[in-house]
Amino acid sequence: MEQLDSLRDATFNAPLLWRKLYKKVETLGMETINGDDCYKVELTPNEGAVETGWYSKKSGLIVKRSRIAKSPMGEIPVEFVTVDYREFNGLLMPTKVVQKAAGTEFTITLDSVRVNEKLGPEKFDPPADIKALIDKSKADPKQ
Repeated sequence: MEQLDSLRDATFNAPLLWRKLYKKVETLGMETINGDDCYKVELTPNEGAVETGWYSKKSGLIVKRSRIAKSPMGEIPVEFVTVDYREFNGLLMPTKVVQKAAGTEFTITLDSVRVNEKLGPEKFDPPADIKALIDKSKADPKQ
């Protein structure tokens, strides 16, 4: 189930594909999140953990998500709060995501987003110090 949840989370345009990703979607009511009036929505995926999303009444954008995640430590509540949406190359994206799980809080902040940028093969070259270690291990495979 963790893999299915991760794949759904990684779906770039998941909000547009909600009818395909979820077999049931139900509005549970209204709640205020960070001063924003939101629709509280329960989303039951075709496979994986049920999640709850809070969508801004004003913008329609998701401002919070939560679900119970299965982990080696057992089931733990996970929460994502998205803040400060900005437009990057025609895409509206949150520039700050706060994730809370198992008593830990992570904050991800985006300064810029580039989409469909062409990458040259040199972008995949390891840094010089790593390349030196690789070359050294090839010269002496016992290391």
